Amino acid sequence: MWAIKDKSGEITRCTVGYIEYNGTWMGDCYVIVTIESPVPIHFAIGDYIEYRGERFEINYDPSEIKCAPKGTKGDAFKYEQVKFNSLADELTRCDFLDYVKEDNQIHYTGLPSFSFFAATIQDLADRIQANLDRLYKDEQRWIVKVQPEYVNKTDVNIQVENKTKVWGALEYVNKHFGAYFVIRGRTITIGTAGIPTDNLFRYGKGKGLATIKKQAESDQQIITRLRVYGASDNLPTRYYN
Repeated sequence: MWAIKDKSGEITRCTVGYIEYNGTWMGDCYVIVTIESPVPIHFAIGDYIEYRGERFEINYDPSEIKCAPKGTKGDAFKYEQVKFNSLADELTRCDFLDYVKEDNQIHYTGLPSFSFFAATIQDLADRIQANLDRLYKDEQRWIVKVQPEYVNKTDVNIQVENKTKVWGALEYVNKHFGAYFVIRGRTITIGTAGIPTDNLFRYGKGKGLATIKKQAESDQQIITRLRVYGASDNLPTRYYN
């Protein structure tokens, strides 16, 4: 069972026995739950659920379906497909502006459109850290780490367009430097070979993988025949000699 708590962690809204986890490498990460209750649940932004040591928070007011009067049946109130985002969702709401860390003596404008020269990937990481520090402080502060041994490219000129978020700036890590990043809690590690998973899921009893869905694209092209054409010159006699 997993408990859904308020943002202080002191109040338990409800418990659920089934959750759906969705995550992509260097991409979106969230869990989805469907809740049935005999009484209404007063969800609030910041309510969270912990799964595999990570915190996932709700950032909207879930839709409520009332099926019966309060307290008359166990599913009188339904909350379907409630989405809890990982803390990385904060990166999609923080603007990536022309800011630098205060101790490097570099001029900055604070504008949303700018360009800068990154001698190493650390220069990009420092700008990401400076922008996160504008919004998130104390226990909410983000930490940006760099492992340069996994990054070979240097001396990159980066052009930042208007309305770019910190999440978009993280995409520059792979786009301009060919590097990877992982997010664990409020720590971003840039330039990493990845972190191996603790479990490998397979089909079979006790192996964890219950179902898998194969989805075809309706407009995909399927190759059923291969045609081979020769050149204008034939092979000479006894070419194999």
